[in-house]
Amino acid sequence: MLFRSRSEVMVEYFGLHPEKVFPGMRVWQIFTYAFLHDSSGGFPTHIIFNLLVFYFFAPAVENLWGPRRFVRFLIIAILVPGIVSMFFYYQQHTAVIGASGVVFAVLTANAFIWPRKTILLFFIIPMPAFAFILMILAIEVYYTLSGIALGSTGIANIAHLAGAGVGWYAVRRQVSFSWLKNPFAGWFKERQQKRDISDEERADTIFRKIAHQGIGSLTSEEKRFLDDYSRRKRGY
Repeated sequence: MLFRSRSEVMVEYFGLHPEKVFPGMRVWQIFTYAFLHDSSGGFPTHIIFNLLVFYFFAPAVENLWGPRRFVRFLIIAILVPGIVSMFFYYQQHTAVIGASGVVFAVLTANAFIWPRKTILLFFIIPMPAFAFILMILAIEVYYTLSGIALGSTGIANIAHLAGAGVGWYAVRRQVSFSWLKNPFAGWFKERQQKRDISDEERADTIFRKIAHQGIGSLTSEEKRFLDDYSRRKRGY
């Protein structure tokens, strides 16, 4: 949803303002925008619709993938539409808010996992999930290309398409986004390895000192190091 008012503090600081993310160092906005929804009409239609779609389509995907993989999927489904919107709407001087990109990611993933599942359009018309998602995406592409999204509707359709892309990619490529478990794991592992090597060298030096001068020659700091070193070696 494109929200044009700048008067509300929450939208100003936590909605996605594409022109302020990097020049203004508000990088958090590419994530926090998804937790704000438009209620300017006096009724929270935006968030209610998103929650309903999430309620009907998300549990099946979560049960299939497991909660951890599903949460990682949701994080990517927030970040990717946010980043795409940041570039697409950079010159618009408006705010992008809402989790519709996430909803489209879940909806698309569900449709590609179970393409023949029957969905009731408007709770009346039965149609296969695959046909339903293609119809929805065709509408989104039309609005995006025609420019209506920025003119009369005020809807960030490009965020919807980006979310759908995440859903498609996660299913087609069987991506689990496992690198999100700890994006700094490699860095910490490297530091730990360097520390282990350094500790081994220091321990060897202290052992040589004991062999030549006796244990009484150790300083209190060297004794503490050996105690800590031996505990880590034993796994305590």
